[in-house]
Amino acid sequence: MTGKKVWQYVILMVFLPLLIISCGQKNENTFSQIKGGINANFSISPASPTAMEPAVLSLTLKDQKGNPIKGADVQYNLTMPGMMMPSNQPQATEASGGQYHSDAIFTMSGDWQVEALVKYGSGQTNFTFNLPVK
Repeated sequence: MTGKKVWQYVILMVFLPLLIISCGQKNENTFSQIKGGINANFSISPASPTAMEPAVLSLTLKDQKGNPIKGADVQYNLTMPGMMMPSNQPQATEASGGQYHSDAIFTMSGDWQVEALVKYGSGQTNFTFNLPVK
């Protein structure tokens, strides 16, 4: 191989795997918790939310047997720990299969706490997720 061909080969072998990995990444950030007999899977899209730009919060709820929990009331409480913030509590709407979605806007960059308040049947529980906002 000539020197030029060797460099083309090296570049291909280094950058092709990086390209494949980056194309396969999802544009969401996911977290899981189990509390009060409820398995909660939370995701946010885009994966790295930006202040003052729309984000979608999604929560999938399942019981201990893996069955979707339908008919829950889900509200989010978005706060920045240690900082006084105005109320930011988007209500989620039920989609299907125990999935609950809400549009949200984070008003500034920094470390945020997303608390999902879940009322289901006669009980209530909450799930807390921490995430950075650009």
